Amino acid sequence: MRKRILATAAIAAAALLMTGCAGGSGGTDSGASGGDSASDALEVTTLNMGVVPVADAALAYIALDEGFFSDEGLEVKVEAMQNAAAIVPGVLNGQIQIGQGAMPPVVSAVAQGLPLVIVANAANVPQDADADPMAILVKPGSDIASPKDLDGKIVAVNALQAAIELIVSQAIENDGGDPSTVTYVAMPFPDMAAAVERGDVDAAGVIEPFRATGLAAGLVSISNPMVEAFDGGVSHAAYFSSQEFVAKAPNTVAAYERAIQRAAEAATADPSLVRAVLVKYGNLPAEVAEKNNLPAYDGAQVSGDSVRAVIAAMENQGFIDAGAVKAEDLLVG
Repeated sequence: MRKRILATAAIAAAALLMTGCAGGSGGTDSGASGGDSASDALEVTTLNMGVVPVADAALAYIALDEGFFSDEGLEVKVEAMQNAAAIVPGVLNGQIQIGQGAMPPVVSAVAQGLPLVIVANAANVPQDADADPMAILVKPGSDIASPKDLDGKIVAVNALQAAIELIVSQAIENDGGDPSTVTYVAMPFPDMAAAVERGDVDAAGVIEPFRATGLAAGLVSISNPMVEAFDGGVSHAAYFSSQEFVAKAPNTVAAYERAIQRAAEAATADPSLVRAVLVKYGNLPAEVAEKNNLPAYDGAQVSGDSVRAVIAAMENQGFIDAGAVKAEDLLVG
């Protein structure tokens, strides 16, 4: 059985990529929207969002800054949180209307019977391995040269049985290793580089901007694990809501998706918008943001094939029982 240890390192607020809240502008009380008739009127005009503080959340911030939400009659307030597991309770109790996070925690929640549904795509696996926003980092001079060398080692991830662990495990297996022998330790991304340097862990699975900052600190990447685990184009992060909210506010959800679609098109056409988000909300130096590998932003809709690919990997790694959830359980309509 794979071993997992929860680290107790404190999460410093200043270390989060996107700290605090960002308030949207242009919200209305009239229910005005981008629709063409009264039947399209927004049921809710103010949304609270919880996002995971990595580049996968960029579309929400682009839609905020570029006025795409306000064009739809939405006022959106964005709060950065540590991981999707921390966001799910707020979505279920109605404090947060839209959450954002990696696909595996959302799939796990639905497999456990929680009434969540995906409302828009956040980020996709890039087609080019060299553009992978993830990395497995080790100390220079380490005898760990590829994922299979992690057999029997200790690997830091940001959350247990979540996306990073899944991707690292699948990369190990695809490289001929045995991920069941790995001990996974959960700790915040900002703490990982120092933990690797000290030898507290043998490696760390990270995603941007912590890939770029880890490399800048002298660590070495041994893998492009996201591309090695999944085909390019597979959705690896999404925006999600509760089934109750989607049923109550379908026009609001549709307006939200339209704003994210515009943000996806803008990010694809001009990646500097994403890097500007990393600088503005993440307080990253511009030169570091320029070195970030970015995920693909291929549109606001999540395909059934993407969800099935994630489910298959989770079943393969023992994250969920076979048949516990179907792609159709997670998709609107």
